[in-house]
Amino acid sequence: MNDRQESMKRNDTARLVRMSNRNRRNGVFFSKNELLAHKLAKCLVSIYLNSMDKEFITEAIFENKKRADILILDDSVAVEIVCSEKEESIVRKRKDYPVDIIVLKATDVIVEFNKGIIKLMAFLDYKLN
Repeated sequence: MNDRQESMKRNDTARLVRMSNRNRRNGVFFSKNELLAHKLAKCLVSIYLNSMDKEFITEAIFENKKRADILILDDSVAVEIVCSEKEESIVRKRKDYPVDIIVLKATDVIVEFNKGIIKLMAFLDYKLN
């Protein structure tokens, strides 16, 4: 994919998000009720995505007012980081989000980070690609 096509893909995905959210690319934002493990995992995934030259929006609010932890603009996929979330919530998000969802357990992301950055990158390569 050339630079122009990549830019178009990113912008097409960004259009799924509320206008007020679109300019928050590659920044890490938190909701006030997130657990520390959730915040840490979101940071680690965001650092990984940035190192892979992927563009993303954290706390992306879609036009239907549903909020994704991370929306990867390059791949048109949302990443949901779960700590104590019930399966019903994920099922509902799969139905409500305008893109596919990848679910990552916060503890898995942190454990892989503790094994070393190479292990974390391999884990995220497997999960996100």
